[in-house]
Amino acid sequence: MADHPSRYPPIAPKGPDTELPAPSRSPEEIRTKRASTACGECKQRRTKCTVDDSGPPCAECALHNRECIIDELADKRRKVAAKETEENLKSSQKDLAKSRKDHEITQGELEYYRSYVRYLLDAIRFGQLDDVNNLIAVIRKGATEREIGNFISQFGHLAPRFSLDTPGGSDSTNGEDGTPVVDGPTKA
Repeated sequence: MADHPSRYPPIAPKGPDTELPAPSRSPEEIRTKRASTACGECKQRRTKCTVDDSGPPCAECALHNRECIIDELADKRRKVAAKETEENLKSSQKDLAKSRKDHEITQGELEYYRSYVRYLLDAIRFGQLDDVNNLIAVIRKGATEREIGNFISQFGHLAPRFSLDTPGGSDSTNGEDGTPVVDGPTKA
């Protein structure tokens, strides 16, 4: 190698150190700090968002006159989103419990009115003509369910009884003659 002339001049020896040594940095400082979130426009365009450094609007949105909106709930890994999800779940559970309760009340009321209609039909079917005509007159005058029930209970020859007083709705018992006596509805 010494036989061949070199195209480059020889390297000069190292001189005295004039530069100060770089301060040692911890691994946390060496890592690039990432933004905790990005605005919607920067996410969509996949550009670097500086909203953490400068606050809204970020540099990109300010430069291009875009709307800078930060939706922390969109990132499902955040505590805010987890808390929101938990609140939504609790709300859904409450709604479900209320719906079940309403369904039970509705079923009770439905059973009550079915029995009431049967009671009314039996009064019409098996009642004497004068009693049925009087019953129709009472209904046409706008009597309440209780008044109609009390009027029908005066028909001595009708076996079925109907209870308008007892709260409940799903329990039924048998009367003296074995016919069902259904309790009234519960109003919530």
